[in-house]
Amino acid sequence: MPNFVLLLFGAITFAMGSDYVYDATRTAPEQIHLALGTSPTETNVQWAMMAASLQAGSDISVQYWPNVPSLFTAPAQCTPFPVPTSWQVTGNFIRANISRTMTCCKATMTELNPNTLYNYRVGSSSTGWSKMFTFRSQSLPTTLPIRIGVLGDFGDTNGRSFPLLMHEANAGTLAAIIHLGDIAYDLDTRQDEHVDLSETTPVDGATGDRFMRDLEPIASIVPYMVMPGNHEFNFNTTAFTHRFNGMPSNAPPIPAEAGDNVAGLQNNWWYSYNIGTAHFISLNSNVVTDPTVVTNASRYHWQYPISIQRKQYRWLKQDLIAAMANRSQAPWIVVMAHFPMYCSSTASDCTNQAAMMRNGIPDAHELAWEPLLKEFEVDLYLSAHIHSYERFYPTFNGTSDVEKWSSNPHRIENANATVHIVQGSAGNVEGQDGFSNVTAKSAYRSSRYGYSGLTLHNKTHLEWTFLLTDNATDDGTVEDRMWLVKGVH
Repeated sequence: MPNFVLLLFGAITFAMGSDYVYDATRTAPEQIHLALGTSPTETNVQWAMMAASLQAGSDISVQYWPNVPSLFTAPAQCTPFPVPTSWQVTGNFIRANISRTMTCCKATMTELNPNTLYNYRVGSSSTGWSKMFTFRSQSLPTTLPIRIGVLGDFGDTNGRSFPLLMHEANAGTLAAIIHLGDIAYDLDTRQDEHVDLSETTPVDGATGDRFMRDLEPIASIVPYMVMPGNHEFNFNTTAFTHRFNGMPSNAPPIPAEAGDNVAGLQNNWWYSYNIGTAHFISLNSNVVTDPTVVTNASRYHWQYPISIQRKQYRWLKQDLIAAMANRSQAPWIVVMAHFPMYCSSTASDCTNQAAMMRNGIPDAHELAWEPLLKEFEVDLYLSAHIHSYERFYPTFNGTSDVEKWSSNPHRIENANATVHIVQGSAGNVEGQDGFSNVTAKSAYRSSRYGYSGLTLHNKTHLEWTFLLTDNATDDGTVEDRMWLVKGVH
């Protein structure tokens, strides 16, 4: 074993609101976070360095080892990440001026034994090493139950779910955390505010750096799986694409028509993976419909060519075909995207935009997602965007057999359509939303802060819970529970 100093794994702390300090010469690894690998024997790790360029021969890598003395090393791939500070709208594209450049690195730990504790650190002797972290490798699909945390619309300011997530990470109760978009508020900005930025407003990624530093004690232990929301739309999803390019992509690279700043990179806009007995499909809903804010003065201004939507749709259909063929091993199919197909509000997010999410844009109804959910018997569609929690009865084409479910709304047995859940209540600077257009197919609603747990018990029973994180007195209180049961006659 090579000689190196083991750093003690210190206590987890959370420095919410910590001051941002940028040092262009800093090469020490930071913002370390895990992701699932493309197979159960792999785990990906990604981190950032403030330095724009690296010394020759830096030999950056991840070193990892189980509790027995056996050291493994995997090389890292490091990519400079240009952080925009201003922009010009040119047709459907954005030309960004660059305020600084940081470096994002990723590496894959391979040949992992199942359900085993591993220590790891990242970096190199020339750039500096991170402290030592510990994580547990994936369990075998037969090792059940497996529990996954699900949340959306989560930032540093008013990040109500941080304490309970940190507790769960330390306790080892989560196999993964899925963030359904709208991360940090915002990854590319300096301030935790939703404002229409001007050319003079600092936009240097400080908020994203701070959020990822504060998330590190959680995401360095538990794989952190992400998808883009409208708040990742800024500068053509550049910050999201680079910061989270360690997702386990099984899709072709991001297409050229997506823009030079992201084209050709590993596809974290749409991809899929298995955990236990479930197949998870992560999609980019920004490709389907314009974000809510689209103006020439806004950093959200981007209108994707329909060819990108078509490529995502074709990939989605092929992935669903493969998931159906593998249903004996992974019977649960979960599709996820930031924008909901159903939600209880008179706002355009829940009317015109939700209709486009179900049916496709007016000129491309053949690319509609909801018919695919029905055809391939998708069990759950998870979304966020609306800052509340809402669970629907099995619904298709706007209708649900409410009488069938309302007698026992917390047990959905042999569903005849997809269950839609909106989980955008984890906590952010914009606050919570209410409900202005409730329909009978809405089974449960809450405007309180919290996140959800998805527990895979076996091939026929899936448990869903909504946990409150309003404050310390109710942290972890289960406000809503649903059992999704199938194959029972």
